[in-house]
Amino acid sequence: MRAMGPGQSVSQAVFRTVLADDVADLRLLYRVVLERSGRFQVVAEAVDGVEAVEYATRHQPDLVLLDVAMPNMDGITALPGIVSASPHTKVVMLSAFERRRLNDVAEAGGASRYLEKGITPAQLVEELLTVMEDRVSS
Repeated sequence: MRAMGPGQSVSQAVFRTVLADDVADLRLLYRVVLERSGRFQVVAEAVDGVEAVEYATRHQPDLVLLDVAMPNMDGITALPGIVSASPHTKVVMLSAFERRRLNDVAEAGGASRYLEKGITPAQLVEELLTVMEDRVSS
């Protein structure tokens, strides 16, 4: 999380974020939605799990938004590497697979939340802020 300046509260913090999805258009959509909220700064975009682990290691982000189905290394396989490389990072899985199918696996691997693709941009920002505010208050 970016250092807070004088008079800045936790609710104004900007969270450094890595996006990991093999679909370029979705990464662009997530970047626009998150950055327009004013609460997230996208520091890297990964096209697969290998890059997601690499960027988490390099950038030590506050948040990784991680797709499940990606080439070379899927999100579930990448998850432990991200958690190990950047233990303070919150990882939110975002997938087209139904939550009931993979939520337990994602949580067991260290994910903070599992979201299904198709939620509205406002819901995505709200869910991610909830995860990040939980992190700040713990």
